[in-house]
Amino acid sequence: MKLTRKEMLALLSGAALAANSARADGTGTISIVGTADIDGTRRTVGITLVLKDKTWTKAEPGNASFFFTTTRGKYKVAPAPNVVQLLQANVNQNVGQLENLNPDTVKKGDKGPSKGKSNEKPVIFDWEVV
Repeated sequence: MKLTRKEMLALLSGAALAANSARADGTGTISIVGTADIDGTRRTVGITLVLKDKTWTKAEPGNASFFFTTTRGKYKVAPAPNVVQLLQANVNQNVGQLENLNPDTVKKGDKGPSKGKSNEKPVIFDWEVV
């Protein structure tokens, strides 16, 4: 199959955009900030997905555990409806999930209002890719 110059440029541009969106911050990671009102106070959690080895970590201000007690593990993606399941590292137990998030196409600014959930704490939270 022989492509014209214009077709080749379009193909390369599309591939570059796809590669960039899959690595939302250009480092092979996706950085997410979750927010929720917990006990009358606005709380935040940082969640980082590492695409290469499908791992995740969480960080909360002051090493708190308002969202999750588990701090790291593996993740897997349920293809429909794009649910990222956060798993404990050793037991493969689901500790939470991020709905409407596809790590292959996510980009900075994508949001999931009330689409984050902890299975360890009674918390439903908003998430945003930063």
